[in-house]
Amino acid sequence: MLKQKYGRDPEQMFAPVHQAAQISGIPLDLRKQPMIYNTVEAHALLQVAHERNLQVQLTDALFRAYFLEARNISQREVLTEVAAVEGLTSVEIESAWGRAPQVRREARDASKRGIRGVPFFVFQGELAVSGAQPVEALRSALRQASVV
Repeated sequence: MLKQKYGRDPEQMFAPVHQAAQISGIPLDLRKQPMIYNTVEAHALLQVAHERNLQVQLTDALFRAYFLEARNISQREVLTEVAAVEGLTSVEIESAWGRAPQVRREARDASKRGIRGVPFFVFQGELAVSGAQPVEALRSALRQASVV
């Protein structure tokens, strides 16, 4: 699917990501996770986690589950387990499922604005940076947008 979508061998696309991960001490091998799953409910959980100041921890846990453990993060059982380990209550987790329609609307709105992938950064509502970028590229964008 990736070759069809981007017109390149996925191994070529993975190489710089693997290199950056290795430098950071992350044992990433994107070949371990052959599937792309719907992440709407994972994003809904992240909204709930944000309200509890647990968003960073849950994001890290979801990344580990998907990229390092090759788990299906579209399954509620997997999401529930990961979120509970990170401190969300069963009530909070259940409330996330009701947020899925709003997350879908937000994704459609982003797509209409030309956002086709992640990460995607918008600084000061004007300057957009798409894709994984080196730290210096993001610093430059922040300076350009007068955020720092």
